[in-house]
Amino acid sequence: LETLYLANNRINRTGWPIWGRTPDGFCQLGQLNSNVMRQLLDPRVAPPDWGSLTDLDVSNNPINVDVTDFLMPLKWQRNLMVLTAANCSLYGAMRCEAFVALNPQEVQRFDIGTLDQETSLSNKMLQTHWAFPTLTSVHMRDNSITAIDTGGVRLEKLYHADFHNNSLVTIASGHGSWEVFHVEYARFTENPDLRFDAVTDMDIEKCQDLRKNFSRMSTAKPLVPDPQGYLVRDIEGEEDEYECTEFCSIFHQIEVDDTFNSEKLCRCVGGYEGVGTNCTKCRANTFSNRQIGTKTCQDCPTGRVTSKEGAVICECDKGYKAVGESECALCEKGSYKEDTGSTPCTPCRNEKFSSLPGSQSEKDCFCNAGYIKNPNDTQCMECQRGLNCSEPILFHPRVEEGFYQLEVNLTILPKHAHSDGPEELHTDGQKGGRRRLLEWTWNSSHYIPIPKLTDLGLPLLVDNNTHKRRMTSYDAKVTALPVVVECPARDACLGTERETGLNKCKTGEGGFLCGFCLQGYTRTNPFTVCAKCNTYAQDMATGIVSLFVALIFIFFLTFLSQRAAA
Repeated sequence: LETLYLANNRINRTGWPIWGRTPDGFCQLGQLNSNVMRQLLDPRVAPPDWGSLTDLDVSNNPINVDVTDFLMPLKWQRNLMVLTAANCSLYGAMRCEAFVALNPQEVQRFDIGTLDQETSLSNKMLQTHWAFPTLTSVHMRDNSITAIDTGGVRLEKLYHADFHNNSLVTIASGHGSWEVFHVEYARFTENPDLRFDAVTDMDIEKCQDLRKNFSRMSTAKPLVPDPQGYLVRDIEGEEDEYECTEFCSIFHQIEVDDTFNSEKLCRCVGGYEGVGTNCTKCRANTFSNRQIGTKTCQDCPTGRVTSKEGAVICECDKGYKAVGESECALCEKGSYKEDTGSTPCTPCRNEKFSSLPGSQSEKDCFCNAGYIKNPNDTQCMECQRGLNCSEPILFHPRVEEGFYQLEVNLTILPKHAHSDGPEELHTDGQKGGRRRLLEWTWNSSHYIPIPKLTDLGLPLLVDNNTHKRRMTSYDAKVTALPVVVECPARDACLGTERETGLNKCKTGEGGFLCGFCLQGYTRTNPFTVCAKCNTYAQDMATGIVSLFVALIFIFFLTFLSQRAAA
């Protein structure tokens, strides 16, 4: 009998034979009870001698026994090569007792009649051997087997093993130079609880590189993930966060689930960071991809940004242009770039305009020296008399000494509690009559955006709990161009502050056109500067001196008149 096909029958738990069973621990060196020997010598339960059997198939039978008990009557068959037992409701762990047997001739040495019940026989006294010495293929898919442990027995002829769709949790590492994962083909898929740590992590570009690195391998057939086999795992209703691969099949082919060792078989996709299947999105302005790795998101280089989370590359930022495939450089002087990405920089309107390197908006374009920008028509106009345009106006326009620039008060009104809009800002001209609503994101200069008023260096005025900012009418966008007036007393006007653009008056001067004398100062007419008033003592001294001079003058006149009469 060489081939026995019993598939698709009704062999059940009671129908499966108990021939040749050995007790737990039989595979370890120890004692055998004489009762076990009696059982092995009993013709009714002694192991069968099917020396010519090579192929056995019992698939699709409701056998429903422990897998070790299932193998007990089969381990005595020295020539069995193919064992198929798919969908047989086998369960439990495949223990080492299923892989150790006795030599039948050695068993026959003992006389069942002379064995005393208290007699103990050591395994060393018996000639034990490894079971299944010729087994080449085992198919035990679609069962509930939980573990595989041959106890050091090497199934050296085995080249094909199929344990698909079981309940495997562990597969014991082999002993010596052999283990289950050394077979030519093994399938352990659909075993979601199976874990195995002994996966080799080698720095290779492709599986063929394993042949070049054979001398560096700790085992002849290592489990090495295929660096070219990663595929995204689609999970319904979820984003694609990770991708997994299989083992290289250069020396053998081992099929497992991703959960077998997710840290070695899986990695995060680009735009995520983490290890294995534990992945989270990269934060804004960070990125990850296959080239730099996905274990940790990297910060975008200078000049690059990401517009959202989960980026695989960083785009050129505003004010930066693409140079080559991976570099970004500042936009040149006289140009700007308003968007992120690889679009080129845009030149400023004409030759009258310029800009600083890295400008991000057309508003960053400023007029060259000798010109000032009219924001209404975005043209550069020739500077009017009194403006200091000796250098480009990047911030506040300045006036020369002897001239005064119109200023306004900017009133800051708090945002209403029920409103989602911006805070209301109003400007009041010094001469009254004009009010205009400005947004709180107001920019002091039309060239370099400033997000907050506090960044301007302008003084904060508090009047009846109302906050105000004082600035020029040009900065407040009340007038299209600066309003510059020549001061009646030119020496009273000292130009403008460089940091704020506000007018500077000579000490003792103030108000519009620096035309008012401050307390303690006075002037004789509008065209002269204010002089410091005298103190009371100075006035008394001056009066006394004046009286003395007057008396002397009167005495002198009297003397002259008397002399003339004489």
